[in-house]
Amino acid sequence: TLLGWSEDLNGVRVYSPPVKPKTTRYKVATRLLPLNGRSGPGTSYRKIATAKRGTVLTIVSTKSGWAKDTKGRWWKLSYLKKA
Repeated sequence: TLLGWSEDLNGVRVYSPPVKPKTTRYKVATRLLPLNGRSGPGTSYRKIATAKRGTVLTIVSTKSGWAKDTKGRWWKLSYLKKA
């Protein structure tokens, strides 16, 4: 008999370990200083941050040409390059 904890019950998975989002480091590379960080993926969203050229951001997701960093700020992907 099984004593203790199991990830499945009768062949049905009842637990999945949390998945850490894949992160990628990007460096801000823009001629337009400073680069605006937005509250959402688009210019219609409120500006909530700025970044100078050379700032390194850790990106956790992308959507429609925008990149979301670990602090929830969105940056235009075309102004970033992988660090």
